[in-house]
Amino acid sequence: MLSRLFKRDQKHVDVPQHIYGRVVAQARLPQFYEAWGIPDTPIGRFELLSLHMFVLSHRLSQEEDAVASALSQEVFDAFVSDLDRALRQLGIGDTSVPKRKKRMIATFYTQVDQLSEPLTAEDTAAIAASPMISGIAGIEDHPAAGPLAEYVVYAKRCLTGQSIEKLIKDGPDWPEPGANQ
Repeated sequence: MLSRLFKRDQKHVDVPQHIYGRVVAQARLPQFYEAWGIPDTPIGRFELLSLHMFVLSHRLSQEEDAVASALSQEVFDAFVSDLDRALRQLGIGDTSVPKRKKRMIATFYTQVDQLSEPLTAEDTAAIAASPMISGIAGIEDHPAAGPLAEYVVYAKRCLTGQSIEKLIKDGPDWPEPGANQ
């Protein structure tokens, strides 16, 4: 749908994929894994990717127009497609992929519901206590929960400062982890 909006300018046809690529690149920064101790495992990577997808979708939901809504959906579709590919690469059988993907997406939506209000209020304590943050990769009360919650609020502020036109043209300009501390 979004690609139809940019049909005259072919360089924008891959806008959702470009934006999703920027989300993935940010979630894979070594700082998260090396300095903050988030496990560099498929689960740890998925949780950081989900967190960044949430922050981006939260930002796009603040816009009240069809372009932002379509962009959010198409970036999410790229995320779901990538999730399917990743599960298959991990050796999950073809018959199990849809079930696992469905559970992962349901978990994502549950976490989004739990984090939306605290992120809007910029309540770092509530964000740090949320299951999406406090139990990173199954480690209860993960020591990175506090810094990660502060980062999430800072990332929200950075993305809020970017116009929808800039997000479409350049992709999200994420802050460095720990830059706010």
